[in-house]
Amino acid sequence: MNAPTVSAFDFPSPGAVQFNAGAPAIILKAGTVHVLAWIYLDSAGLPADQKVFSLSQSLILGVGTGGGEVPMLYPEVWDSAGNRYAFNAGQIPTDQWSLVEMIWTQGQSLVGLVNGVQVQSVPVSGNPLQQPVADGTCYVGAFWDGISFPFCGMVQSVLLTNGADQTATQGFVLQPPGAISNWGPSSPVFLGGASTVTLDTPPSTPYVAPDQPPSPTCVGEQMPATVAANTPFTMLVPGTDGSTYTILSISQAWQQLVELTGQPGLDTGYEVDVTTGVSITDSETQTLGVSLGLEAGFDIGVLSAKINVTLSYSVSFTEELSISEATTIAKKFEIDKPDVTTTGVWWQGVPTITTFQVIDNMNTVGASVQDPLPEIAATVYPPQSQRTLKTVARPLAGKAEAARPLRL
Repeated sequence: MNAPTVSAFDFPSPGAVQFNAGAPAIILKAGTVHVLAWIYLDSAGLPADQKVFSLSQSLILGVGTGGGEVPMLYPEVWDSAGNRYAFNAGQIPTDQWSLVEMIWTQGQSLVGLVNGVQVQSVPVSGNPLQQPVADGTCYVGAFWDGISFPFCGMVQSVLLTNGADQTATQGFVLQPPGAISNWGPSSPVFLGGASTVTLDTPPSTPYVAPDQPPSPTCVGEQMPATVAANTPFTMLVPGTDGSTYTILSISQAWQQLVELTGQPGLDTGYEVDVTTGVSITDSETQTLGVSLGLEAGFDIGVLSAKINVTLSYSVSFTEELSISEATTIAKKFEIDKPDVTTTGVWWQGVPTITTFQVIDNMNTVGASVQDPLPEIAATVYPPQSQRTLKTVARPLAGKAEAARPLRL
C-alpha cells in the first residue's frame, strides 16, 4: 500500500487561508469544543503573537511568547456574555512538527495541550461560546481579518470537533485539498503569502517506548492499580483521496496484577488469571481497520496475524497491533524465601490504540482497542531481593471465541 502524499499550508510571508462553511457554527453550539492543529513553527524572527486558527470572535488557537522568547500555546475563547478566557503556557518546539490542542468544556475549563501533554487548565463560565459574527468563516494562518498576527511556518491541518476524540459526533477538518466535515466539503481561498507545500514526511510526534513500571520505595508500600507508562503518542493518518482524516493515538499503562510481601525463610504465592491477546468486538475491529486505511479484503486471520499501522504511513511508528483471540492463562506469583522482608509487585503492560476519523459528508467514526501484552514485569523492594520473585505459568485455563477476519 503506497503512502499517500501529504501537503501543508505554508506561510513564508504574511497570509491566510479562508474557509466559508457552516460546520464551525454548528460545532460551537456543543458543550465541548476541541481544536487540534499540526504546526511547524519557524524559529527565525519569532513574532510575539501568531494565530494558527481563528473563528471570528468565538475562539482562536494561537502561539504567543508572553513577553519572553519562548513560544507557548495561546488559546482564546469568548462566551455568549462576552467573557474572554486565555492563557500562555507550555513550550512549543520550533523547526519541527508539533500537535497543539485546546479543549473548551462549558462550565468547566479551557485546557491546552502540546504533543499530548496538558500544559494549562483554567476555569470557564457556564455560558455557551459566542457564535461567530461572520457565520462559519474561519482562517488558518492569521487573525479573522486575514491579515493581522500572521503565523510563521506551516500548518498541516486543523481539526474542530464537538467532543473528546472518541466521544465526538461532529468533525470539521481544514487541510490543503479543502475542508471536509459531516456536512460536506468546502474549498480554501488563499490570501497574501499563503500557499501549499508537499511534505517529504508526514507530521508525527516521536513514539516513546514505555517506561519501566515503578518499584516500591519501602516494604509494604501500596502501589496504584494502574500507572501511565509513557506520554501518549499521536499521529496523523492521511487519507489517500482527501476525503478522510484520521488521528491515531496510542497510550500505554502498567496494570498491577498482584502485590505480595514475603517474610524471610517463607514461601508465599498468589494465582491470578492473565489475559493475553486482544479482546475486541467485530465492529471495533472493522472500524479500526478502516481508520488505519487497510486494503479492502485484508484478512487478519485468526491467531497470530498482525495489523501493522505503518501500512497507513509513518516513518517513526513501528508498533504492531495484534488482532487475535483473547486467551486467559492462570499464573502463580511467588516470593520464595527472601533473605529480608520483601515486597514485590507484578505488572502487565496494556497499550490502548484509538482512532478518530472524519469522513466527508458522513458521521465521524471512532474505535478503541486495548492490547494486553503477554510479558509481565516485576518490581521489588529492596532491589537486591529481585531474585526471590517468581512467575510460574499454569496450563491454559480459558479461551475466548476467536476474532473473525476483517471484512472491509
